Amino acid sequence: LASVKGFGIVFSDVDKANSTFLEFFDNNKSLGKYYVPAHDNSSKFSFLGIYFPEGAVTRVQVSHEGKLADSEKDITQGGNNDLVVLDDFIYSEPQKL
Repeated sequence: LASVKGFGIVFSDVDKANSTFLEFFDNNKSLGKYYVPAHDNSSKFSFLGIYFPEGAVTRVQVSHEGKLADSEKDITQGGNNDLVVLDDFIYSEPQKL
């Protein structure tokens, strides 16, 4: 088992605030749920990264409320749900527990 001090993800096309989040865990203990900011008009990208100085992160859950069915349109195309894409994953050097 290993832990990291920091973890982050670059997201593409988060249109809705409070719809996408990362929850961090130290084994089964939640360290908190953090929402990805919706992108602004200058970019389609959002970033969320959290640093824990004690290095206790052993698991990260990525969640999103939207799901697109086949041929369903994204919210930016007039649909009801938001398609979100995860791009780069950034994390500190894992430390063996």
